[in-house]
Amino acid sequence: MTTISMHAASAGTASTARALQDGSTLPDDSSAAAAPQPAATGLWDTALQGLRTLREMATALPTQLAQAVQQMTAQAPRRPDLADVQRTYQTADDTTAMWEPKAFGADWLPLGWVRGDRRELTTTEGQLLDNLTRDRGLLGLQRFEAIADQAFATADSRVPRPGTLPPAVEAQIAQLPPDEQAMARRAWPANDGHNDAFRHAYWNALLAKNFGAEWTQQFATAHEGLPGNGAVREAMDLYNNAIGRQIAEANPGASDAELATLVQAALDRGDLVVVGADGQLAWSDRVVPGQHGMADPTAGVGGAPVPAGDASAQ
Repeated sequence: MTTISMHAASAGTASTARALQDGSTLPDDSSAAAAPQPAATGLWDTALQGLRTLREMATALPTQLAQAVQQMTAQAPRRPDLADVQRTYQTADDTTAMWEPKAFGADWLPLGWVRGDRRELTTTEGQLLDNLTRDRGLLGLQRFEAIADQAFATADSRVPRPGTLPPAVEAQIAQLPPDEQAMARRAWPANDGHNDAFRHAYWNALLAKNFGAEWTQQFATAHEGLPGNGAVREAMDLYNNAIGRQIAEANPGASDAELATLVQAALDRGDLVVVGADGQLAWSDRVVPGQHGMADPTAGVGGAPVPAGDASAQ
């Protein structure tokens, strides 16, 4: 082994000497050792290409994400400004009068003494109920009354009224005159919150299904025409009423149960409005159920004219 190694060294030395004598260049042993084999070169190129691709993807990703978000935002329906909702969804004050059912809606055939049913309504509500009785008879009036009961019962079943008042509401009630506080505590669970929003939207969906959207729009608007109605609560009710009618018109063949499911989906999605802890309007998906506030009682100014009261319930 030693002899072989020595001979190799001697041969290398002689070769080097000849190179020095004739001026030729020595072979670059380090370059030869580092040069990759053909197979290794292919793997290396593939790896480099992969890294370049990843770098390009990483560079483009923020732009692509921004474009995707912009496209989604453009396609998503935009909710109106809540201040605009409060200004727009108001109705002028109506007069009030005692109303009683009438056969065929005729003034000369009052039935209040038979049914024991006389109540104070806005004048326009009374006109529209007379139209309903004229067009659909007393059975139509009974159906109207049953729809109100159905809306209350379904709201309580699907969106139960909260049983505990939040601290913010307790604080608001404490600012009321002492003789009004007990009534406010009793009224709060069924007013201004998710139960209330569902009830109004579902009530209008059922009315529109049974008596038409025009009659329902006039009646539900006239219902909010009581003098001194608070602007926040009035806007909440009128807006949710409109959403309920839209749901009914968009789904003409829907059953009552299907309409209830559609209204609940709108509530959960944030398409309806409730009252937030500050006493102002808030979208229904922005307030935790059972944690709604109590509407600011300040009355509104102006609003849409009182409905004509001429709609048919056919």
